[in-house]
Order: sequence, then C-alpha cells, then structure tokens
Amino acid sequence: MDDQLTFEQDPECFRFRKALEKAVEAVGDTMPEAQLARFLKPLELRGRESHICYVTAPGEFVATWVRDKYLTQLESALSEELGEPVQICLEARLHEPPADRRLPVQLQPPSSDMSAIARYTFDNFVVGPSNRIAHDGAKAVADRPGGYCNPLFIYGKTGLGKTHLLWAIANRLRAAKQRRAIRCMTAQQFVEEFVTALRSGSIRRFRRSVESVSVWLVDDIDFLEEKRKTQEELFHLFNHLYESGKQLVFSCDRPPRELAGMPMRLRSRLESGLVADIQPPDTETRAEIVSMKAAKEGVELPAEVCESLAASVPDNVRTLEGILTTLLAHVSLGRRDPSLELVDEIIQAHFGTPEPCRPHADQIIARTASYFHLTDEEIRGPSRKAGLTRPRHIAVYLCREYAGESWKRLGERFGNRDHTSIMHGHRKIRGLLKEDPELLRDVRRLMDDLNLEN
Repeated sequence: MDDQLTFEQDPECFRFRKALEKAVEAVGDTMPEAQLARFLKPLELRGRESHICYVTAPGEFVATWVRDKYLTQLESALSEELGEPVQICLEARLHEPPADRRLPVQLQPPSSDMSAIARYTFDNFVVGPSNRIAHDGAKAVADRPGGYCNPLFIYGKTGLGKTHLLWAIANRLRAAKQRRAIRCMTAQQFVEEFVTALRSGSIRRFRRSVESVSVWLVDDIDFLEEKRKTQEELFHLFNHLYESGKQLVFSCDRPPRELAGMPMRLRSRLESGLVADIQPPDTETRAEIVSMKAAKEGVELPAEVCESLAASVPDNVRTLEGILTTLLAHVSLGRRDPSLELVDEIIQAHFGTPEPCRPHADQIIARTASYFHLTDEEIRGPSRKAGLTRPRHIAVYLCREYAGESWKRLGERFGNRDHTSIMHGHRKIRGLLKEDPELLRDVRRLMDDLNLEN
C-alpha cells in the first residue's frame, strides 16, 4: 500500500517504540520476572495514529491477560515517556511472520481493515437458547446482506456477545472476498468523525464515506441518545443506505423502543427489521464457552472445572473470560493443576466471601430435611434410598446456587461424598426443573421458606 511506512521511513515510530520499551521496563518493576518475560517483553509497536498506539502481543491469551492486568499502567507509563496522553490498542498477533520478513508498519489502518479482530467468527461463538435468534440473524446477514434481516438490531446487556456477532458478520463477508465495502464502527467513532467533519467543513466527504459502503455495522448505538444533530445525520444516512439496498446492523444494550433519548422516527426505523435479544447464557452454555476458550489456548480443562467456573461466575461472559484467563495464568506460570480447589480460590479472591445475607448451607439442609419429613442425618448420610436421594439432590442444588458452597465443601457436608457425585446431583435437579412441575413446586416452596429470590 502506498500510504504505509516502515519504522525506518517514519522517525516518530522509532521514538514511540523506544518509549514503549521504557514503559514496559517501568511496569515490569512491579511484577515477577517470569510474568514480565512471558507477557510484557514480547509486546511490539506495529503502528500509530495520532494519540493511538497499535501494539501486538504473541497470541490471544497474552493479549487478554495484559488487557485485564496491566493495560492501564502501560498507557500511563507510555504517556509519561512521550509527554502526551496516548491510548494503546492491543491485539493478538494471530499469524506472525518470521522476524526477518515482517510486514511494514501501517500507521493508519483503513476502516475496512479487520485483521486486528479476526478472532471474532461464527465458529468460535458458542450458541445456546439465550442467543440463538441473534446468532442465526447475524449469519443470515453475512450470507445474504440486504435480505430479510435488514436492518438487524441486536440488543442485550454488556459482555454477552453483541460485538462478537457484528465482527463475525464483517469477517465472514471479508473472507468470502465479495466486492463489498464493509464498515464496522462504534457509535462513539461515528460521533467523533461527524463532529470532526462539521468543524473542518468536510461533511460531504464524511457522508460519502458512509454512503459508499454496502454493509454498515454500528456498535453501541445507545451512545447517540440525546445527541440531536448526530441522530439527525444517522436518520438520513439510514434512509439513504436502506433505500439503496445496503445492509444495516446495529447493537445496543436495550431494544429500540426503550431508547427514550432518540426521536420516534429513528426508533421506528431501527426496529423495522429483525430485533433480536441476547440473554445471559445458561450454565451449560457458559461451561462450553470455558472449554472452547481454554482449548484455544492449548489447555484441556476437566469437565468439572469448566462446570464449576460456569456455575460460580456471574452471567457476564467477559467476566467469565477474565476469570478463565486468571485460571490459565495459574496453570501456566504457577505450574498448578486445573482443579476445583483452584477455581474456588480464584473465585473467592475475585468476588470475596459470600454476603452475610446469604443463607448458610446448614440452614438450607435443615429446612430441606424438614420439608420432606426427614432428619438432618438422613439427608446428609450415605443411604441411597429413593426417598432420600431426591431431597438430598435438592439440598445440594440449593446450597450450590444460593449459599455459594464449593463442590469440595458440599461433598464434606453430605457424608464425605466425592465431588463428582455432588455435581451429578446438582446437574440432575437443574435439568429436571425444566420438565418436572412437582419438583419445581417443591424447590420454589423451599426458596420461599428460606427467603431466596426466584
């Protein structure tokens, strides 16, 4: 490309690279030498654009770990070295060429260049009941842009995969090598580019840059609430693209009808196609996410470890991925086996001890025993009689879900049973709750007695 420069051709890149090296050294003083060598030393500056530095890491695991643990410190140290505020855009080097054949540094990646986010694909998006409609709609858009799913509006809470689906659409279209101009951007980027165009008198060029695309994807559209001028511009661009048969995709944290800070005519257009929500994934889907992402990093986690993480971490998938990154770091750097004990240790360190208002496991066990006219010893004991097994499994389920008990501790409470037996009981009740009305009634009554939320 004619607009690309190597480090040698742009002296400013040399200054930025040296500043990054010094920033790494400064941050490295606060961490163990092994972590410094594994995570920070391999970072490389690949380009810059204004106040943004494009930095790469050797693999997705390292990139995620640095983002979660040290990105803020690196940005602060780098800004101090350069004497100006800078932002680090950190991505993985997924297919790194040999050192003597490195590609030139691209200082200003064109908006259609999606190599940095190539990891977002439909293949590594775990599909479950909570996201199937959004996933299928996104695939339909990628296979047939401008078809019946136009516009596509995906909404849900943060960290559930909305951005993943937007980039998966863009990446599939790009991989198909269709002659289409694709633009994927955040609503904040849209606002910044629009304001810059207004101030510089280049609003026509700005509009042409959007009107020329075949597929336009905008993330976090709720950012435009109360921004009247930008909303007006979006409205007219929407109409132009839609009437031209171009594909429109938007994501948001709420459905269009709840965007009170937007005019009705814009909201009606946003909901004129397929509106698909993404709900928090169920435990099985979260466990599958854990297993898949660990395998991508070359670590095969035992099924009980995946399920323990899935059951212990809140519904936000990003939080789940962050906890998994911590677990993999312990396995890689601390040379520890991935075990239930390690999961419990990490969960407690991250979330703290259970809140005092939670019922104690002993209270749950005693109340469950009383409800089924059993003694405390019977429900905890070794007997496998039919009249004891179901109440025991219900007690296990409630203790795990509402008292935050670890699998190991539950095994100790119920006659020193093996954790696999305890997990089996938990899984059985969770599955039967979807199809057994009598069981659901008993569990809800116990929850009411124990003042647990449904």
